[in-house]
Amino acid sequence: MKQIKKIYVIGPEGSGKSTLAKIISKKLKIKPYDLDDVVWSKRYDKKRTHEMRLKKLKEIINKKSWVIEGIFGGWTEPAFKSSDLVVMLNLDYYLLVKNLLKRSFVGRFNEFEKEKTKLKDTFKVIKHVKKYRIRDHPKSYIGHKKLIDKFKCEFIEIKNKRQLNNFIENLN
Repeated sequence: MKQIKKIYVIGPEGSGKSTLAKIISKKLKIKPYDLDDVVWSKRYDKKRTHEMRLKKLKEIINKKSWVIEGIFGGWTEPAFKSSDLVVMLNLDYYLLVKNLLKRSFVGRFNEFEKEKTKLKDTFKVIKHVKKYRIRDHPKSYIGHKKLIDKFKCEFIEIKNKRQLNNFIENLN
């Protein structure tokens, strides 16, 4: 079996992409990259141009190994194409809502973000997450599946905590 050195973790908001990327990174000793840091020059305030995003993404995917995580599709085609493995987190909607509400009250990543997410913003994200499986958009299940199929990516779809724990346990 081919050694896995380039992993792309995708899924809706609240699915645990960042957490899983950190676990994979630590276990396989591969540097993680958050696509939010590629999109935003100043997090959640100033977006980079499409050209700058592609340039930063190409710098990452040209590395020998990486774990990239994010919900983005479309402009992230090079990451799908270059991946040894795409891990799709497709967890239960109610678990996602629970995770998003928790994030809202305790802060997304306490050590990084000083302010807690505003509840009204959380509800906007919850509405977006509800549409993840049913709409045809680059940042949706259908959009992700199209890219996986287009590039014939090796992928695993994780639908519950048991599958997630099994995946983590078998990483090497």
